[in-house]
Amino acid sequence: MFFLVITCTLVLAGFFALSSASIGLITREGENIMQNIVLKQLLMGGGLGLLLFYIFYKIHYSIWKKYALPILIFSIFLTLLVFAPKIGFSYGGASRWLDLGFISIQPAEILKFGFVVYLASWLASQKSNVSSFQFGFLPFLIMIVVLSSILVMQPDMGTLGVIIITSGLLFFIGGGKPAQISLLFVLAVALVGVMAY
Repeated sequence: MFFLVITCTLVLAGFFALSSASIGLITREGENIMQNIVLKQLLMGGGLGLLLFYIFYKIHYSIWKKYALPILIFSIFLTLLVFAPKIGFSYGGASRWLDLGFISIQPAEILKFGFVVYLASWLASQKSNVSSFQFGFLPFLIMIVVLSSILVMQPDMGTLGVIIITSGLLFFIGGGKPAQISLLFVLAVALVGVMAY
């Protein structure tokens, strides 16, 4: 119930944030942009999000654990498709979207979900080995490097930052050492510095 309240609060906050940020644009552009924002962004996005939330809420966590690896592989495959001709398309110098004809999607959003599901399952299976460098931190670091390579090629530093922070917290909660988490964030900052340079 606690997480349900948090989720509903975040959805409402996002709705009001988007609405308030769009007021100036609606005033300037008129009815067409109003229909695009309200119908496509709020109603379709919000409606689809609520439907998926209900479906996922009904799925027992053991099923997510069972299919964690296939979900991750599928999400990585979708993310790599942005580099495929005709299917993936670029905007503003970034290759982040898939054009499915009737809708365009950003696979990196699915990758966030897929990696969190897999990481949680992997941490649960490792248990006491999580704090080990060889069996815990090193495999975890390899996972981060693989995902980082894909996202840097797009580039999508925002998604990369979210994944590093979220996975770092999960790894720490799962039994990782503070020194290991510190090393992860130092490496992340170094990567951002290299990309900015």
